[in-house]
Amino acid sequence: TSLIGLARRPGRRAFCHAALGHRNVALSGVRATLRLSVREPRAYLTLAVASGLVSADKLLDLAHRRGRGI
Repeated sequence: TSLIGLARRPGRRAFCHAALGHRNVALSGVRATLRLSVREPRAYLTLAVASGLVSADKLLDLAHRRGRGI
């Protein structure tokens, strides 16, 4: 299993916490994700949501319109 694959789970979990407004837990998850792989996009999406730059709903809507998930 690649490190990118291993980083997916904490990345998803961190994004969920950011969407729920649990900023500290989300940021902790970002650190765990980036330790495994700096190429995991969910870490950066989580940072955007946790910082208030964009809502999780907007990102999910965009991902779903492209046929993807987060």
